[in-house]
Amino acid sequence: MEHSFAPHIPGFNPLVGTASWSDKTLLDCGKFYPPTAKTPEARLRLYASPFHLVELHTLATHD
Repeated sequence: MEHSFAPHIPGFNPLVGTASWSDKTLLDCGKFYPPTAKTPEARLRLYASPFHLVELHTLATHD
């Protein structure tokens, strides 16, 4: 059974996501991520798995 956090509105499809997957407190506590999640990619895959989207902050420069 799929759960919904919002009433069904035709044409409206809200997505639930999260931010802060690389927050220093999550990394430093040593309890949030399993020992096998050693790389940023592995941590992002694990953190994003229950969500439809994850916020990413990137810096792009153009010449």
